[in-house]
Amino acid sequence: MTSGGLWNGKRLISEDYVNRSLTEWTDTFGDNEVWPPRAYGYQWWLSDPAFSGKKAFLASGYGGEYLTCLPESDTAMVTYSWNLPKVLDIDLDVHYRTAAWAVRKRVNDEILPLL
Repeated sequence: MTSGGLWNGKRLISEDYVNRSLTEWTDTFGDNEVWPPRAYGYQWWLSDPAFSGKKAFLASGYGGEYLTCLPESDTAMVTYSWNLPKVLDIDLDVHYRTAAWAVRKRVNDEILPLL
């Protein structure tokens, strides 16, 4: 997805599908300041302003797993930020959003300056 559906110059995903999947189909959280993505495509969170204004899209998984794509620098990053205890006596929404914020902050502060 970061390379527009190409891998080593070979098309694996159609350009039309890539474009449609990275198109805003829903406005998700409005003015929520903890989890900034404002739009959702085909399983991709879009328009995350936390990445120094660079175009970014990300997929999020269970337990704080993130696949972050920065197409301008041809970069894809996979992060795992926390683990869920067997007994869930925590507010998952708060922990999920806190993990997302921590991952974005570290990427923004430590990784993006290197790209």
